[in-house]
Amino acid sequence: MLQRLQPRFKHLIEIYQGKTGKDQKTIASDVGLPASRLSGLLTESTKLSATYLEPFIWGGVIKVADIYDGKPETAKEVEFWKRMSYAERTDLTDLMVRLENAGKDPKRVMLEALIEAEKA
Repeated sequence: MLQRLQPRFKHLIEIYQGKTGKDQKTIASDVGLPASRLSGLLTESTKLSATYLEPFIWGGVIKVADIYDGKPETAKEVEFWKRMSYAERTDLTDLMVRLENAGKDPKRVMLEALIEAEKA
């Protein structure tokens, strides 16, 4: 699904390495992947997929705006990019923490809000 972005992925990893001085093994470890998997992604022996890209976005190595071309090929990909855009929304994470600190379950609060929104 995301193979078209693999050259861009490789370029962004190279930029990240230059900025941070981290080697492939360290970057892979930082995002929870084996070094061999990152190596495969960079040599294109492993095809880029949502499963492999997601940890790099959540880990702050790659930003959605830097890799996404705005040309989703499937409805599943549209949903993937929506989900990934929330990975960078620290304001929402902060709100969830505030809800928990106030003794509320963030998931329950969101589900209740969704139910109300769907009634309207």
